[in-house]
Amino acid sequence: MKINDARFIAPLAVLMFGCSSVAMAAAGGTCSAPLTIAANTSINGLNNCAPLSAAPGPGDGDTSISTLCGSNDITGGFHVFTWHYGGANTPSGNLTITPTAPYNPAVFVGEGADCATAVSGFCDAQADSAGQTVENIALSGLATTNTTYFLFVASTATGTAKCGVYNLGIGNLPVKLQSFSIN
Repeated sequence: MKINDARFIAPLAVLMFGCSSVAMAAAGGTCSAPLTIAANTSINGLNNCAPLSAAPGPGDGDTSISTLCGSNDITGGFHVFTWHYGGANTPSGNLTITPTAPYNPAVFVGEGADCATAVSGFCDAQADSAGQTVENIALSGLATTNTTYFLFVASTATGTAKCGVYNLGIGNLPVKLQSFSIN
């Protein structure tokens, strides 16, 4: 079997071997450069008020968005993650944000050709419980074929609860085989 399309190899390697939080964190995470996430992985020790390329701690997270999904006011920095659903199998599990007190996260998922389109539209899913609560978004509801999704981790809280350290758990995001041939 010969695989002709490199787009299959890279996601497969990520799915098989995972990614360390250090390698993924160096990639970006602003609206102009969202971080691509992989299935069945965890990224630990993130801080929404620090750039994803920095170690957890105080800093300046992306603050270029003030409102998400039509009417949710963002009060601090945020991180942006992305993935593309090609239509192979149904995503399963959750996107899980586990905060460290006093952080009060709000989680939003939008879709579009780019981050700006996702910001200006309505949310496909959102979770925003009061306090330092684990926030979950079911991936099974995010299964529109050939769609690019954007996950925004932010806060709608005020004071010290608007920023903080969190862990991101990612369920199953199936990839679609683009092409193959047998010689």
